[in-house]
Amino acid sequence: MQGKKSKTETIKKRAIYVYLPSEEMVKEWKELAGKTGTSLSKFVIGHVMNSLGKNEGSRDEIPEDVQEEIDSMREEMKKLQKENKMRKIVQERLEKDLQKYRLEPFAKKGFKGKRKYLYDLVEVLKRRKYITNDDILDLLYVEPKETDTIQALLTQLESLEAFGIIEMTPKGWRWIG
Repeated sequence: MQGKKSKTETIKKRAIYVYLPSEEMVKEWKELAGKTGTSLSKFVIGHVMNSLGKNEGSRDEIPEDVQEEIDSMREEMKKLQKENKMRKIVQERLEKDLQKYRLEPFAKKGFKGKRKYLYDLVEVLKRRKYITNDDILDLLYVEPKETDTIQALLTQLESLEAFGIIEMTPKGWRWIG
């Protein structure tokens, strides 16, 4: 056994002594280590390495129960992100349907009765000095294939122009108010 060191010798060479400010702190650290399922030595090493920034990406130093909780939270986050994406899609569809419903009176040629102007259209016209038809469609998220919606918007624009609220210029529509 000439080249090998005894286990006691290697432990003595790797050991350090840390004196904590109080016995209560020693007790607290031991309890915390026990809760994480590690020895006091591993608990202290993990926290020291973490504070030195040498623990990044190392799953070995993270207690198993903490890693399980992290993994569980990641799965929950993925699930919530998927739900959120689905809700956004449903919301967009509902907003499109609402826009169609509100524009429907303007799409009908012989409509009689009150018609409510699309609030977003009026706001877009008020905010811009000049705005083209294409810009209006872009800002209101209207696809070129939605011909009924486009026709209803054009009818609203013509109606607002007839009332003297907007005017068509070479640069586009202009709010007069």
